[in-house]
Amino acid sequence: MSGTPLIPGWYINFQAAVLKSLPRPGEIDQETAKRYEDNQARLKENLIEGLIAPRPVTPTTTEWKKDEDGNICFTVVSNGFTNYQWEDYLRRYAWHIGDRAERMLLNFASEPPTNGVVYNVVVYPSKNYNNNGGSIMMEQIRAVAKKRNWGKPHWEVACLVRNAFFDCQLKSMGFKTIVVMHEPFRIPDKGFPDGNLEVFSCHGEGAGRWLFDYGDPFPGKERNDSLGFAFIVP
Repeated sequence: MSGTPLIPGWYINFQAAVLKSLPRPGEIDQETAKRYEDNQARLKENLIEGLIAPRPVTPTTTEWKKDEDGNICFTVVSNGFTNYQWEDYLRRYAWHIGDRAERMLLNFASEPPTNGVVYNVVVYPSKNYNNNGGSIMMEQIRAVAKKRNWGKPHWEVACLVRNAFFDCQLKSMGFKTIVVMHEPFRIPDKGFPDGNLEVFSCHGEGAGRWLFDYGDPFPGKERNDSLGFAFIVP
């Protein structure tokens, strides 16, 4: 027995958890189960794909341009990562994710991911919105987008943008934060009885690649002219 490597206890617990979570009769049919029995390499591949964080993704692009109206434009391409895979990826590969953003990603980002979809992103600078120096509400920015026929991004665009650009690149665009204007999540909050509407934001103030939440500013909050609001160009 001296030459037999010991299986660590944590791995035995993991095996038991996987076994308990396997599809039961009624959740998987006999024909599908037989295909996996006969092709265990494929079974292993699917398990690895579902359980282990993907390898780091090469940034889709580091190129961006400014259009004639001062908006920032670039392209990102979806990679099929689920919300759980993105969370694991963030943790493993030197990103940072705020506690509230993590909760949003794991519990509220339910729209299925896409794979190979090209997103043409336009980022509208908050400084271009004339609001007499007051704080800017998301509803006001969405009205601007509607007039320009810009669409709501998928939530995954926030992760793709965060993966595509370093903080220094956000700064060179003129932003400290890019707010991705996907369909907002209604997040329960003791300060908001009906929940607070929030979206993801890419925060870049030189402290590492942070993915944060973003909600409407409180009344009277000082205006922030270093924000960008991201939409999709059809």
